[in-house]
Formats: sequence, C-alpha cells, structure tokens
Amino acid sequence: MSSVTAFIAVQALIFAGSCFSVQGPSVRDGKLYFLNQSARDLGPSEKATVIPDWKEVLVVNTIKEYEGERKELSIFDFDGKNKIKSFSFVGDEMFLTKTKRIVLGQKSAHRMANESFILNENGKLLKKVHQPSDVFEFGHSDDDQIFWMLSSRIEKERPCTYLQVYSYNGELLLSYKAFKVETKSVSVVCYGVVHNARQQEEESSSKLYG
Repeated sequence: MSSVTAFIAVQALIFAGSCFSVQGPSVRDGKLYFLNQSARDLGPSEKATVIPDWKEVLVVNTIKEYEGERKELSIFDFDGKNKIKSFSFVGDEMFLTKTKRIVLGQKSAHRMANESFILNENGKLLKKVHQPSDVFEFGHSDDDQIFWMLSSRIEKERPCTYLQVYSYNGELLLSYKAFKVETKSVSVVCYGVVHNARQQEEESSSKLYG
C-alpha cells in the first residue's frame, strides 16, 4: 500500500468515527432516543435533561393538581435503564453537574414545604435540608459548590427576607436577614473559595450564622 493510499484510508476511518461519535441520547419529535436505539415517549409536561458527564438523562414530569402542581424526577442511563422510578417533590430542581448533586428545592403556596432534598447523581437521597415553609426562590453558584434559598416574612410590621446558603452537601454556611429594598449579593466562603449569593439590599441586616 502506498503512503498516499494509507493516508486516505486513515482519513476515512477518522471520518467514519466522527460520524458515529455520540454525546448521549437525544430528544426528537416528542421522543427520548437512547444509545441502544430504544425510545421513550415524552409527555407534554415532561422535560428531559441529558448530562454527558454523568452518562444520565434526568426527566422531570410536572403534574397539575387541583391546587398547584407537583413534580416527579426519573433518572435513566444512556441505554434507557431506569435508575430510580420517580422521586416526588414540589418546587425547583437544580442539577449541580460539577459536584454530582441534585437539589430538589421545595416551595409551594398550597402545601407545607418545610424541607428540601439533596440526592447524588444516581438519585440516592443523601440529606433532607430543613427550611422555612415560606421559601420563594432557590439558586446556585456557577461552580455548583453552593446553593441558597430565600424566604420572606413580616417582622415588626416590615417585610423581611432570609437568605440561607448551603454547601452542595447540605452544610449550612450562612444565614442572613435583611429588611429588603433592592437586590445585591452576599459573599460566602465555601471550601476556601469565595462565592456570591443573591440577597436583597437592606435598610438593616444581621448575620445569623456562619
């Protein structure tokens, strides 16, 4: 075989390999297609998130109820094997891909939601985080090292916001109270790294823990 022929053969193999390089399952026409060519129908209230680093697909189904809604999380591997049938919660889901955590932040105007859940990437429950029942917002840092929750109440006839900041493992790092005016950030140190968590501009405030 000449050097030119060998070069062409190698390039053909590289091209063929690139054609079959797959990042993970895909969603097309209302179906979730796995790597083994099996497919799963996605309902109109289901959202699928492919996480290549975990080699998983996370499907969240939002179920409307008489008052409000609830959600169910299901986890599949890239071949469609169901790792957990479902995990029920109300509120927001946060996929902390860099730290391999799933935070199911619970909030509801129609039912008691006094705890949130931290799962590992396979859906195993690692910790329940106790929280105020009036949480209205969740968030997390870009590097997935921390997450936070905001709750509101009336103190001394004035609206007050509480910020609670946790590590990705559920360790309480900071609890902060402010009489709010407008949005700002609060710096939090987690594992030696400074992060910014959302908070409200305060007329007066107090750091409760941390």
